[in-house]
Amino acid sequence: RENQGRGFYKHIEDVNDQHIAQARKDVGNYKQDAEANSKDFERKMKDYVRNVQTNPSLKQPVAPPLGPIPKVPDAVKVGDDLSGYIDFLHPWGNVVLNPLALMLMFFLLVVATIVTLRAQDIG
Repeated sequence: RENQGRGFYKHIEDVNDQHIAQARKDVGNYKQDAEANSKDFERKMKDYVRNVQTNPSLKQPVAPPLGPIPKVPDAVKVGDDLSGYIDFLHPWGNVVLNPLALMLMFFLLVVATIVTLRAQDIG
């Protein structure tokens, strides 16, 4: 199964924790990029102010646009239909083995009942 043996609810919790960690990392990278662009623009503006007096035809630097906002993935929710996680059949069973196991259990119960009743008659 995809939950890697952790159980369904624990798996959903771990997936949501991974999404949160990735979103925090993406926001941190976005912030670093925005700060770097801002510092670069500030440096260009200082150079422009310093050089505009000697060269009036210089073009004023344009502020860099902000990059796309990092996408925060939606939280994974527990669905209403959990039938895929419920299994009443033994994983080793099949069409032939399941009825044979039931018949064996039935005959063992019958034999155990007969032995118990005989032991009560003898004693």
